[in-house]
Parts: sequence; C-alpha cells; structure tokens
Amino acid sequence: MDSLVIQCCTGQSMQGADLDTGISAIHVAARWGIIPLISSFPQHGLEVKDAQGQTPLLIAAQYSQFEAVKLLVESGACVRAVNNDHQNVLHTICKNGHGSGCKIVNFLLDAGVPPYDCDKYNMTPFLYAVGNLDEELAQVFLQRSLDLTVKIRRLSWPGRTTVSMFTHRRFKDERESAGVSLESGLTALHFSSLNACTKMTAFLLQHGADPNAQSDIGDTPLHLAIRSRILGREYDDVWKSGDYTIEALRDLITDYENEEASDIYRAIDQARTHIVDTLLASETIDVNIANANGDCPQHLIDFSKHYSLSILCNLIEKGAVSSRLNGCHQTCLHLASKQGNVEVVQKLVDEGHDILLEDRDGLSPFHYALRDSRLNVLHCLTTACDGALSKLWYSIDHHGRNPLHHHVSSIFSNFNMVDFLIRIGCDVNQYDAKGISSLGLYVGSFHLRVQRDIFFLLMNNGADLRWVNGCGENLAHLLMHHKGADTEILEHLFNDGPDPAAQDYNGRTFMHHGAIHGAFTKELVEFLQRKDFLDMHSKDSLGETPLNYAKEKARREDLEDVLFDIKWDDSFDALYRGFTSAPRAPCSSKGSIG
Repeated sequence: MDSLVIQCCTGQSMQGADLDTGISAIHVAARWGIIPLISSFPQHGLEVKDAQGQTPLLIAAQYSQFEAVKLLVESGACVRAVNNDHQNVLHTICKNGHGSGCKIVNFLLDAGVPPYDCDKYNMTPFLYAVGNLDEELAQVFLQRSLDLTVKIRRLSWPGRTTVSMFTHRRFKDERESAGVSLESGLTALHFSSLNACTKMTAFLLQHGADPNAQSDIGDTPLHLAIRSRILGREYDDVWKSGDYTIEALRDLITDYENEEASDIYRAIDQARTHIVDTLLASETIDVNIANANGDCPQHLIDFSKHYSLSILCNLIEKGAVSSRLNGCHQTCLHLASKQGNVEVVQKLVDEGHDILLEDRDGLSPFHYALRDSRLNVLHCLTTACDGALSKLWYSIDHHGRNPLHHHVSSIFSNFNMVDFLIRIGCDVNQYDAKGISSLGLYVGSFHLRVQRDIFFLLMNNGADLRWVNGCGENLAHLLMHHKGADTEILEHLFNDGPDPAAQDYNGRTFMHHGAIHGAFTKELVEFLQRKDFLDMHSKDSLGETPLNYAKEKARREDLEDVLFDIKWDDSFDALYRGFTSAPRAPCSSKGSIG
C-alpha cells in the first residue's frame, strides 16, 4: 500500500493492485485527489474495484474530493456503481458526512445518480443524512424534489443480510414487478422518529412529511417514537441495530454508578418525550390510528417510565381515547396496572375506566396488579372502587382461578400478599379448572426460587400436601423442577405428604424429575443420603434411571439456554459423586457411569 502512495505521488505509472486490499494506483489518486494521475488513466481503468467493491469514483466521493469526482464523471466513470454493501456515491457521501458534501451531491444528482437506491442495510442516501442530523445535506435533496412519501420495504438480501426495495411514483413498473406495496412502508419520518432525532423530525414535518404514514404492520412514526423499536421480521440492518438512535448514548457509559450515567439516561428520557411532543405538534397527525396488532400509540407507552403519564396526557389532549381496546382487548388501565404505575392508574380510575374489564385471557386490571404484586396499585383500586372489588376478592374467573391462584402463579409472588388473600377468605384448597391447587400452582410455576415462608404459610393454612396433578405429579416432583430444591420443604413433604417412592404416570419419582431438570446440588444430595431418600436406580416406564437422565442432560450440546448449561454439569456431578463417593474425570469420563 505504501508503495502505491509513493508511486502515485512521484507520478509513476502502476497497473497492479495490492493483493490484500485490491487497492490500485487509481484508487489512491482518487483518495487524495491527484488530478494529473487520474487523467492519465484510460476509461476502462476507472471501473476497477478494490476488495470492498469501491471504484475510484466511490472513494473520491467518500473523501469529498470534488475535483476528482468531477473529473471521473466527465471521463466516463459509471455513476451508478455500487460497492459490496450496495452503496452508491450518494450513500458514501451522506453516510460519512465529510465537508463540501452538498456541492458534490448537487453535481452527482445532475449526473444522474439515483437518489432512491437502498443499500444492504435498508438505507437510502437521504436516510443517512437524516441519521447524521445533516439538515443542510437533507435540504439539497429536498430542493432537488426528493419525494418524502418514498417508502422503504425491508427485504432479505440473498447471501448477505438485507436489501430493500422502495416505492416511488417514477418507478411504478419496478415497484410492481418487485411486489412492493404502494400503500405501506417506512418513510424518512419513521426513521427519525424511531431514533428520536427531534431536529430532523421537525425538519421533515416542516417540509411536508406525512405523520400518518403507515409501515407494513401499520405503525405510524408516532408508534415508533413511543415504542422506540421496530417490529416485524428480523433483519440485520440499521433500522434494527440502533446505530443512530438516542439510546446509543448508553455506549458512552463507563461507570453505571456515577452521575454521568444518570445524566445520559436522563437525556435519553428527555429525547423520547421531546420526539413525541414534536410529532404531536403536527396539525394533521391522527393519534388514533391502530397498527396490525390493534395497538394505538397510547397502548405502546412504557408505563414503567416516570414520563409515561406526561405522554399519555399529551396524547389524550390531542384526541387519543385512553379507554380504547388494543388487539388483546386491553385498555391503558390494564397496561398501567401491570407495570404498577399508580399515577396513571389513579387518573384512569378517576376518569371511569372499568377495573373489571377482562382481556382476551380473561384478566382484568385487578388481576394484573395482583399477579405482579403491585400492592400500591391494588390499594389504589381498593380505595377507589371498594364496592366493585369486594366481590372480586372471592370471584372465580373462566379458568376456575381465584385471586390466590393468580398471585401464587406469578414470578413476583409476595408473602404479605399471600397472607392478605388468605385472611380475606381465598380458599387455599380450591382447585382451578385443571384441578390445580394454590400450593400446586406455586410450586409448579416458574420462580427464581420457591420461598420457604410462602410454602409454609400455605401449608399451615391447610394446603393439601398430598395433592397430585393430572399427570400424576405430586408436590415433591414439582419441587425438583427448581435447582437446589429446598431440603426443609422436602423433609416436610416426605414426613406429611407423598411417599418418596411415589411415581407419576410415566413411572418417574422425584429423583427422575430432579435429574431431568438439573436440580441436584452437593447439599441436596447429602441431605437425601442422610435421609435415605437417594434412589438413583429406580426405572421409569422407559427403563431410564435418574442417573441416566442426569448423564444425558450433561452430555447434550444443543441446550437452548447456554447461560444455564453449567447447571446440568453441576447436577450430574453432585449426583455422580453421591453415587461413587469419588470425583468424575474431567473429560473422557463425562458420559460414563462406572
């Protein structure tokens, strides 16, 4: 490469190219704008590409070498040339944002460079200008009659990542042959709103961008501004990667505990509220457009955020209907109750929202607060609507579940809430429509761990320790679905509940269940040995022992959750050590049992 530069600077001719980069003398001359050398090359040499697919014209444009660009175009260089990322000269200028870009863009547009081409990242040149907040460069495109109604369709690029087609009146034939809809797609305003580019959003609206344009799934720019991410099919492109989004500021955080981190998060929140306000300032915006999922903008508010009430109020002021149902038959009250936002819940209750309205899963705002231990929301609902809620504490939904069932099945189960529900009269031994008790739901649901105090609270209030579900699984079987099953709970179960040798309908004991779910730890195995409960040789209906299952899980290489792969090794190690009283060999014996 150095030799190329030297020979270019000394005026020596060189026909070859660097073997690694593919860069030849003409590329170097274009990079540095060495006009005499460029003029000495024959026309067929102007289209040579380096390893990245860059022609001399693309390189000259990338580094804002206007005279070199002008000479190359006048010498016959192809203005439609693209690199390996399918980027033309306008892409390279707008993406890199070097000085004097406006002058070059004007010249290239006159030369016939297509301004609507999309690269492999589903980006047009204009979108790069928007992403870089380059209002001056964007103005050049608009002065040249660039159509803001152009709609990007994100499509797969065979063999790479993605490529987009576009819609535009002047290219009707190409659109129709590509099967691209004329009605839907992503506009520049979608892009600026998604990334919270307030400056460019205001600029686009000022120049006539449509705030009600809908994407393939019906999202308007307002939907994207509030949700801050794009839905639909996954593509490895700029729309997904967030290269230009305000949230990219998080990458600047080096210490999440210092004031700098707080300032960055505050700036992100402010940008998100500001982008919504900017869109709502449009006189033509329709805030009640629903997307294909049935979501209006108000349904996309993250009610866990401190600014959510402000956004909701601004939407309502603009005409949004807070009681409107989304595709799941939920109102904003359902969503706010689930997130525990008391301010929003109080506002909506005061406006007369129905706290008992059931969604498609048969859950009301009350149920969501109950399931997620939103005690402050429950207090708010109880205070405001005591008459309606007094019946709900004892009600049964269409799944046959009472409030206690709902709460204990949640990952957020809380001792005080369970105690309260029992004290007001929820039946501990009431079965739901599938014959599952409250204790069965609690032990059988996903929790970070089974809390001993909740288990014993239910047990001491009469929960049936001998309960069995429809698969023949008892509480000990279900408890062994949790890593490091609580030994004190197990001891109480085996003293007052099921037989340790009890089998489910597949012939599996609690030991089989523990092996299948990776539950064994050194402490658990030692406890089972002391109590003489460690039975590793009983066979299920398939003829498999607990040790067989533990070995099989530890040897698997296709586990979906690689973060927890180690638990299968640990479980087998603990069980194997209990079986042999000797450590397992590191590699060769991983799959062997004696």
